[in-house]
Amino acid sequence: MAEKRRINMSLNLNSALQRKAWEIIRQIPAGRRTNEICRMLCSYEDKCQENLLENIRRVIREELTEATVISDTIESKKTNEAVEPQSVSDDVLGFLRSLQEGDGIG
Repeated sequence: MAEKRRINMSLNLNSALQRKAWEIIRQIPAGRRTNEICRMLCSYEDKCQENLLENIRRVIREELTEATVISDTIESKKTNEAVEPQSVSDDVLGFLRSLQEGDGIG
C-alpha cells in the first residue's frame, strides 16, 4: 500500500497573491493538480538553489577581479625558482571557510 500525505489549504481571495495562486490552480485540469503543484514547488526550490550558486559565483568573480597576479610568480614557477607565498586577506579566508562549512545551506 502506497504511503500518502494529505494537505488542506484555504485561500483568501481578498489577498492578491492567494487569488493569483487560485487562478493558476483553476487552470490545471482536475486529476493533474497534485502533480503540477509538486512540479512547481520543486522547480522553485531548484531555482532558489541556482540563484544561490550564481550569487556565490558572482562574489568569487568579484574577489578574483580584485586579486593581483604577478607575472614573475608564473615565470618563477616555470624555472623552478622559490616563490614567496602571497598573503590572503582574512575576509577572503573567512568567506572560503564558510563555503567549506556549508553554513547549513543546501
